[in-house]
Amino acid sequence: MEFADGSGGWTGGVKGPQFSPGWQVYPGNLNTDGLTDLFLYNKTSGASWVEFADGSGSWTGGVKGPQFSPG
Repeated sequence: MEFADGSGGWTGGVKGPQFSPGWQVYPGNLNTDGLTDLFLYNKTSGASWVEFADGSGSWTGGVKGPQFSPG
C-alpha cells in the first residue's frame, strides 16, 4: 500500500495483508473508528473476512465475516 504525502507524491508504503487468489477487496470504515478497513469476499466459496486498520499503517488482526452463498 502506498500513502499520499499531501504534496502529490508518496511516502513509501507498507506491505498489506496477503490473501489467496479469488478474493475481492472492498475498503470501508467498518467499525466506525474513522480508519479504512478491508472487507474481503470470495465469490467461489462465499467466505468473507474483515481486516481492521490500526491507524499506524498496519492491521489489528482479521476476523471471519459472515458466510454467504457462493456467487
